[in-house]
Amino acid sequence: MVKGSTIYKQIKEKVAEIEAQHEDLSKQVYDFEQKITALTEERENYYTQLATFYLPELDAQSIQSTLKEVQSEVKRFFGQKQEKRRLTEELMNTTLKNKKSLEEKLDVVTEQLNAKAAERDKLKRDVGKELGADSDYVALDAEAKQTSQVLEQNKKRVEEAKREAEQKLPVYENNMLFMYLVRKGYDGTEIPGLDGWVARIVDYKKQKQNYDFLRSMPELMALEVERRQQEIDSISGKIKEKEKQVADNYGLTKVIGEGQEIGKTRNDIMEQMKQLAFEYTAYSKQRNELDSTKDDYHKQAIQKLKDFLKGDSISDLEKKARETAGSQDDKLVTRIESIGPEIKEYKAKAKELQAQRDALEKKVEELHDLQDKYNRQDYESRRSQFSEGFDINPLLIGYMLGQYTNDHVWDEIESNQHFRQEHSSYDSDSYSSSHYDSGSSFGGGGFSSGGGFGGGGFSSGSGF
Repeated sequence: MVKGSTIYKQIKEKVAEIEAQHEDLSKQVYDFEQKITALTEERENYYTQLATFYLPELDAQSIQSTLKEVQSEVKRFFGQKQEKRRLTEELMNTTLKNKKSLEEKLDVVTEQLNAKAAERDKLKRDVGKELGADSDYVALDAEAKQTSQVLEQNKKRVEEAKREAEQKLPVYENNMLFMYLVRKGYDGTEIPGLDGWVARIVDYKKQKQNYDFLRSMPELMALEVERRQQEIDSISGKIKEKEKQVADNYGLTKVIGEGQEIGKTRNDIMEQMKQLAFEYTAYSKQRNELDSTKDDYHKQAIQKLKDFLKGDSISDLEKKARETAGSQDDKLVTRIESIGPEIKEYKAKAKELQAQRDALEKKVEELHDLQDKYNRQDYESRRSQFSEGFDINPLLIGYMLGQYTNDHVWDEIESNQHFRQEHSSYDSDSYSSSHYDSGSSFGGGGFSSGGGFGGGGFSSGSGF
């Protein structure tokens, strides 16, 4: 068998791996944007140098000032967007760090809970052994089982009697002659006259007995069921009293309470993690919107810069540089001409990386959801096991490659997982689930919502 904690570790490792890839893609996107910014400033500087060399002072100043004006306008909008995205990224990173911190706390608390569950199970076996050696307790248990069986039979008979009455009473009630005598209070004695004649026709004496039986028997049987239930409650109270006394003596009641507190802490941590995951998704959506949209003012500024760079003044400047004999200015023009394609290439690469990052981000969110469901089902608990040979890694790799959906991976996890059953040395069967678990010191108090730490009672073998 494969331990649930082993599978959980593999899921966490895959999540950490994908998160690292996602972070690396984000850094690459920013690197390309920084290169684009640097190239744009480089091109502006080269145009300024050419203008100083080859244009009259006023024209040179005009180009320099216009270039700086339109460039600064673009940079202002771009800078605003970058700042918003930087702040959003910081919130995302802070959220992830907080989530990782909570995951570490969850691991510690889960270990504590597993240790407490092991302590509980040992004490349950000790308590069960002592109760099994108590002749009074064994007798009460046997009496409770026998009474319970009779009670269940009586309940079935009550239901049968009700169904029979519902089916047969209308036949009597729809018989006008019979009901005439019933309403009149006829006692069934042989008398001359019309009533006696009607009584003989409907066989009133016999049918009245059947009619009264159908009407009264369900209620009488229900009273018997109530009496039996009171009898069981009395026996159950004595059983619980003995159980509690022994459980208190062994410290089992105290351990259960401690386990419940740890389970509560664990659930609180998972709720915090769920909230952080929700916040991370919201920040991610906000960042994607910043990356994929540009407002009208930004578009206008970009177009203004493009128009200026394609204008006559810039063209004349490049032409004059080409016509001169010096090679230095030619190198500047050549470099200026190469910057445009470089910027275009970097933008295309940045866009491609953004798409990869966003796709990976979706995978990260779904893996976080998978991890959260795994936690909430207590699949990492000490009792959680998976089928022999079950390997989560091929499923996770297939999911990342798009071969499997998140739901398919989870279905495979659920279909291969089960909780190991632990029985005490004194296991009673049918009635134990009733009187052991109905608020006694052994039952009704699971450590958490799943089946690995909690759920059942003293002898059910599935937890508290």
